[in-house]
Amino acid sequence: KGTLQRTIEAHDGAVWSLAFTPDGKQLMTASDLQVSLWDVETGTVLGGLQPEGGRITRAALAPNGALAAVASTNGKVRLWDIGNDTIMKEIVADDDVVWSVAFSPDMRYLATASSDEVVALWDVATGKQWAAFTGQTGGATDVAYLADGVTLAAVDRTGKLHWWDTLSGRMLSEAWEGHTGASWRIAVHPDGERFATAGDDGRVKIWDELSVARACDISRPALDATRLRQYLGEGKDSVACELGPN
Repeated sequence: KGTLQRTIEAHDGAVWSLAFTPDGKQLMTASDLQVSLWDVETGTVLGGLQPEGGRITRAALAPNGALAAVASTNGKVRLWDIGNDTIMKEIVADDDVVWSVAFSPDMRYLATASSDEVVALWDVATGKQWAAFTGQTGGATDVAYLADGVTLAAVDRTGKLHWWDTLSGRMLSEAWEGHTGASWRIAVHPDGERFATAGDDGRVKIWDELSVARACDISRPALDATRLRQYLGEGKDSVACELGPN
């Protein structure tokens, strides 16, 4: 039987985001006006951020737990250096609401999901936009990287699921019908390939159609080294999987 370990009086209003640091010792919470970091064992606050202008919509931790991205209704994303408790960078991602943010596995890029139907990629080091993917009907509401570091999954206010190849900037397929209402959340499985989406229809769906490992197994007999060179060009390697010499 599960037991309640601790209750943290984190914020006065709704809590929009929760994320444990990789070591599980700290918990990040985000409300409309503040992001806080808590010691899980003691329930004491270790640091916080109160960005000026706009209300917070989502906060995401980087894979190393040392950096957080905080999205807001005024279109700005603040990169919070947790160790120094300072804003490392401010990215003006949109002139409208940014609903969600997600770091790439290598932390080089940050994906943003905006109400203007765009998913954009930003260089974390420079803050410059690297790519933009349009077509999330009614607004992009959440976005997530898969483990290959190349594939982005995004959902929108019509409940559709979108797939993007971040290297080529292309859609991997037409949008899939995910939920009958808006979809607001994506949660990636620890294997980095499967993920779940939640919608206003009250349903949670688990997706595993885009398994990189399975795609590599299927393609290995057909895409030998010669065919890879014909398809990708000389000197280009497969990004998603190693096909090996043939």
